[in-house]
Amino acid sequence: MKLILHRLPNSKLAGAKLSIRVGWRFEPPRKRGISHFLEHVLYLGSRNYEAIDIETGKYGVTIDGPTEAEATSFEFIGLRENFPQLLEILLDMVFHPRFLEAKVEKERSVVAGAISQESDYTPWELAELKLDDLIFCLDGLESLGTTKTIAAITLEDLREWHCRYYVPANALLVVAGDLKMADVERVLGNFDLQMGKPERPTLQRVQAQGRLYHKPRNRGNVEIFVGFPASLKDRPALEILRILLGNYPLSQSYQRFRLEEDLAYTVGSSLRFLCDGGRLALYVGALEGKEGIVLDALLKLVREIKTRGFTEDQLRWAKKVYHLGLWQAQEDLKQAMTWLTQRNLWYEGTLDFAGESAAVEALSVEELRQTVRAVFDEDGLYVSMVGGPRGQLQGLTERLAGASQRGLNA
Repeated sequence: MKLILHRLPNSKLAGAKLSIRVGWRFEPPRKRGISHFLEHVLYLGSRNYEAIDIETGKYGVTIDGPTEAEATSFEFIGLRENFPQLLEILLDMVFHPRFLEAKVEKERSVVAGAISQESDYTPWELAELKLDDLIFCLDGLESLGTTKTIAAITLEDLREWHCRYYVPANALLVVAGDLKMADVERVLGNFDLQMGKPERPTLQRVQAQGRLYHKPRNRGNVEIFVGFPASLKDRPALEILRILLGNYPLSQSYQRFRLEEDLAYTVGSSLRFLCDGGRLALYVGALEGKEGIVLDALLKLVREIKTRGFTEDQLRWAKKVYHLGLWQAQEDLKQAMTWLTQRNLWYEGTLDFAGESAAVEALSVEELRQTVRAVFDEDGLYVSMVGGPRGQLQGLTERLAGASQRGLNA
């Protein structure tokens, strides 16, 4: 098991996040939803604890367990003095579930009721979801399975999935608080961890869906995402680029779409990294009727940045903003565990706050320019839009694709 300790001296709280390296992105079609189903089953009782919520409730704590694309995670935050007992409950729950058939069957209806529907998402959430579907070859709406697949998953399927992937060699444990490594190792040493043979799950990619997605709406604002594939090795520069193009009054996007011209009600940017790659996304919430101007302006802004790059002053400002967010995350238990998990889930070594801070601080204007030219490439342009009339936006997407071929590599 890969173990990372984030020390927070004098903190009265301590927490742990245990992530198993398998999520809905690894599920074969017939077993869509099995990761989420199994996550629910683990709360139904373990070898030493009949009722997990009651046991943790004795300490005023609940264990949360999100099912993600490439991991299923379980975490808690409690008082520091209760950490050993809570960690022992977490380990027993994850590695030694009871698999009681009656409880599993009762839970099946709960899992089926959580299946994602398009209506569960706001327009901008749906636009971002579909952008990632295009770039990573996903089907986000089926991340929790379908009615048919949940009904077909058997108790033996759940046991087999657990046996194959829920082994210490396939786990990452991130611990945060005023703790020493010996405190954690003592709990691990006293616990009967099932070893098992490590097995890395196989990615299941859906068929490529092209580079453009559009869901029309008769009226209202238009949510526009433009995305570019990106590499993990460029993360420091991409973090800075995310800020320079994000929802900050000094960012390029904010000034272009909200200050210089009244084209949008909001702007933003985001990064996402999975085990086989990443992406940078630029977002504009375009005002109704201005989506065409916004699309053209987005492409123009990307071309300008690719040509001129950024100044030393802009880079210094972005570094200050980045470090402010980094320090805030570092001092918050939940944020720290999330940050460390995201960066170390598939990484062979260990990425920590100090290392990333140093890498960002050392970034030069020229290195940032090189990343810009590598990322903003016509072959990496993806567009996802929700809103706007059908006929009009169809023409706009075609024009945008043509403009990218003419302009981004000029």
